[in-house]
Amino acid sequence: QAEDGIRDFCLSRGLGDVYKRQVLKRELIKALHSHESYDQQYRDLLLGLFVYAVTNFEQIADDILETVVDNLLCYSKHDDSSTANTIAIIKHFNELHLQYSPKLVEQIKNRFLEIQNVQIYKLSLHLIGDVTTQADVQETLTILKQAIGSLPLKIVKKSIPENQQALETSQTQAKHRVRTVILPDGTYGTEIIEEDDKRAQVDHDCKFREFLIKNSFLSSSLCTCLLKLLYKIKNNPKQFNTSSAEVLLILCSLAKLYNEDIDRIDQDFMEKILFAIKMLTRPREFLASKISWLETGSLHENSQETVSYTHL
Repeated sequence: QAEDGIRDFCLSRGLGDVYKRQVLKRELIKALHSHESYDQQYRDLLLGLFVYAVTNFEQIADDILETVVDNLLCYSKHDDSSTANTIAIIKHFNELHLQYSPKLVEQIKNRFLEIQNVQIYKLSLHLIGDVTTQADVQETLTILKQAIGSLPLKIVKKSIPENQQALETSQTQAKHRVRTVILPDGTYGTEIIEEDDKRAQVDHDCKFREFLIKNSFLSSSLCTCLLKLLYKIKNNPKQFNTSSAEVLLILCSLAKLYNEDIDRIDQDFMEKILFAIKMLTRPREFLASKISWLETGSLHENSQETVSYTHL
């Protein structure tokens, strides 16, 4: 009887039931974002109903997707619990409704620059790498480059002059440096700027660059995603050569950044990024390789590919 009631609630297209579903979504979002301890049980009950509906009622998949993208994907105040719930909903949706995966990934790419959570970024990169089609690789790479910003990646350290004279000296003797920037056509170019130029300090408001600098696990996900995207266009030599050169710039910048503080960096990531650089600097080997995790899914610890890059 309970299942029949839920089925009627989820599937009915009467105005009253549609309104009830809208109320349910609002209540779910309110509960997920609440920090009050007494709301925990209520949140779990709502989430349980939500997950049950995702699992059993494909007919409301569009409603679920709209809720996730509009209210959860880019929410800026996720705590550990709401982050885990959001990731669970997205994974559940993607695994159970594969026909909606392209639409889900398209929505994620449209909102990629607005995401505020490192764990959601990691999941997004996994989905983008797996689901993006060959025809959409160039557009996807452009979005990722916009999120990364100009190169090189570096931690900006503010120095405070000891006295006013030192301050004046630093202002009159401006230093210049060359940085790699994204041109209007989506490709990389170079630009000469002064060190005290605000553009040298801040690239954009996107959190992705900040997370990359601080989190090598996110960079590992980015590395895998970029290799998967390149693997999809390996039969288009012109596009592959241009895109692989740009990806190499990103990977080398990450390697240089993390090498400056190697003790705090995940060693598996360093091995993966060195493997990626090695493969892209030997394009014939990369194009001829049959690498299962690039074609179908994530890298497994015991796979032959792991062994191949741990002895560089």
